[in-house]
Amino acid sequence: MDRDVGIVGLMKHAQPTSPTLMRSSMCSHILFDYMEALTMGIQLEMLEADALKLTTGERAPFAPLLLASLDEDAQIEEAWATEVERRIAEVESGAVQLIPISGALFEFVPR
Repeated sequence: MDRDVGIVGLMKHAQPTSPTLMRSSMCSHILFDYMEALTMGIQLEMLEADALKLTTGERAPFAPLLLASLDEDAQIEEAWATEVERRIAEVESGAVQLIPISGALFEFVPR
């Protein structure tokens, strides 16, 4: 019988050992997020190893693409910073009012 090996097999066959962990969906999500991050780390290491096997001439076209993707991240961060400033200005000017969290949650609690 073939068994999965490596991180994929671990993710498929991992069983929580603590009754508390089995009852807590939050812990399950944290565990899954951890496993997903671990998997991503391994994938990045494999990608790096594969990329470094290429010649300099073969890697050169990818460098501008990777750098451009970093600029996109910076543009997203700038856009969020602008949005935060806009929202703060609206609150400070009185254009909008803040709602206490208890009131906001009350709107979404099933009755």
